[in-house]
Amino acid sequence: MILIVEDEAALGASLERLFKLEGLPAETVTSGMEALVLLGSKLPSLIVLDLKLDGVSGLDLLRTIRKDRRFRSIPVMIYTSDIKRESEQAAINAGAQAYFVKGTVGMDEILARARELMGPSKGFTS
Repeated sequence: MILIVEDEAALGASLERLFKLEGLPAETVTSGMEALVLLGSKLPSLIVLDLKLDGVSGLDLLRTIRKDRRFRSIPVMIYTSDIKRESEQAAINAGAQAYFVKGTVGMDEILARARELMGPSKGFTS
């Protein structure tokens, strides 16, 4: 399962559809708190995370995830409108494996990077 943490409902739904079309289960939550609740019962194979969330920020969520050994090996891809280089560096330093700025990459690039991060053993076959 791919966990999408995105507060823009339409974008979250688009990402979820993209992964489901590839045959991968995906779930979207709209806040960091919802993500933490879901992580208490499900272990995703990839997390797609927005940095700009209400309440718990995406960066704080990422740091929390990385402190818990159950989640340390889950790849995290940042997909955000935050264009600041400092934000990208902070996310990478906190444990993100990829950083994409919304509107600058196509969904095909998002999918390709997800394939790379998850690999064939996590459900991607094509």
